[in-house]
Amino acid sequence: MRQSVKIFLGILASFKLLIVGAYADDPTAGWKPQALHYAIQFPYDLKQTDRYSFDTNTDTHHFWVFNSDLPHAKISRTLPRTEMRVDDEYTSGQHQFAADMMVPPGTSNVSLMQVFGGSLRGHSTSLQLRVYDGNLQHYDDTNVLANIYGKWFHLNVTHDVATHGIQVFIDGKLALTTEDNGGKSWYFKCGVYGQEGMSRKMEVYFRNIKIYSK
Repeated sequence: MRQSVKIFLGILASFKLLIVGAYADDPTAGWKPQALHYAIQFPYDLKQTDRYSFDTNTDTHHFWVFNSDLPHAKISRTLPRTEMRVDDEYTSGQHQFAADMMVPPGTSNVSLMQVFGGSLRGHSTSLQLRVYDGNLQHYDDTNVLANIYGKWFHLNVTHDVATHGIQVFIDGKLALTTEDNGGKSWYFKCGVYGQEGMSRKMEVYFRNIKIYSK
């Protein structure tokens, strides 16, 4: 009888470990999926297809832009970009962006993903993930993931408005914890948005883009 109890307890413990492990590697566990609605921003003098493509068979978005391109609007004085602007603007709660992504070699000094919205420290954003010489960075300082060129990886970014906390997960593992830059409303963006010293051509692939909340 005691041996049977020990075996049962051992199986139960193993099951609990499996469940905990699954949740630890899945930042979306317990979150509710949201419909993805978006607009594509691209140089205003071009057609969308000149700088963006979408493969429905693989759910893959390809964004590219050149350092000589014009802004996304005539009235804008910002640097060149081709980005997805997610329409799910939020003012409270917890929100998450998830996707697989890959950066081709040569793309550098460019923002790839943003939590847009901010008012502190001179920022209009609360997060930018950029690539510099093959390394994924938080703005132009903290390294998040090294040697990313040509490699697919899974990205999750969470934002808790109440605590101001932002977390970045790479392949299910926590890679960065930071704070937002204040603001009153936020939304997610992804694609390529040139920064100072940008490479001639900047491109990135995102697939299986998902939005969650709770």
